Amino acid sequence: MKTIVIPTDFSENSMKAFEFTNDFFTGDNFNYFVTTEYDIPHGGTSSLFSLMEQLRKQAIEEMEAFMGVLKERFPAIHKTAESAVLQGSFTDQIIGLVNEKKADFIVMGTKGATGMKEVLLGSNASNLVNDTTSPVFAIPQEYERENVRSILLSYDGKTLTENTISIVGVLSRAFKLPINLFHVRKKADQPIQNWGEIENRFNNHHISLYEAFADTFEEGLKSEIADLNSLLVLVSRKKSFWNRLMKGSQSKKALMHFHLPMLVLPEK
Repeated sequence: MKTIVIPTDFSENSMKAFEFTNDFFTGDNFNYFVTTEYDIPHGGTSSLFSLMEQLRKQAIEEMEAFMGVLKERFPAIHKTAESAVLQGSFTDQIIGLVNEKKADFIVMGTKGATGMKEVLLGSNASNLVNDTTSPVFAIPQEYERENVRSILLSYDGKTLTENTISIVGVLSRAFKLPINLFHVRKKADQPIQNWGEIENRFNNHHISLYEAFADTFEEGLKSEIADLNSLLVLVSRKKSFWNRLMKGSQSKKALMHFHLPMLVLPEK
């Protein structure tokens, strides 16, 4: 049984996370936890207790209404979905719920350029990606099922872990999608030398190499994926592209307009 946590702010944009989940992760083998979080600024005093209670009641009411909408639009998800209204910081509460439920995936919706900055590239999501041991899907408002035609696995030349190969392989079989390794080659770089070894590690999966030429990985990724229709998979390593992305403001700007659904895999 697979468990998926889906945070929501009840917006129409957040529905893209449910649309993606409905397209790829429904059936008798899935459970879902739909969650929203509320909190007040740190340093509050007893005078804010009444505000906290108001926020709690509002969140509960909105969740009840949202679950009704979910039942109408995505009955397959609603069938086994549980809801959770949590008080506290977004990151702490999501990680706590993921650990408590032993969740396999987190699926988050984003909101285009502004939403990518506030939801995906903001402190909440970057902390979540860096701290959780679960894979995180980030689904943009442009997502459409028919536009996902392959899995685009970012490859930095380092050894791919068994966990990464296993998850990407499972998704390839389940989604019936070919796997493309995406590699950015800089001017001084040599061609990939171990391509045969990589192919062998993916066993019976159809896998091909997609290379881009650029001065930096960020530039190559941004310029070359504009016309691609894929699920982009990024491996979160220490000192990796994703780590640099979370810390570099220029890198954040470079990825602000991604139209691809993304999966961030923590390295294990």
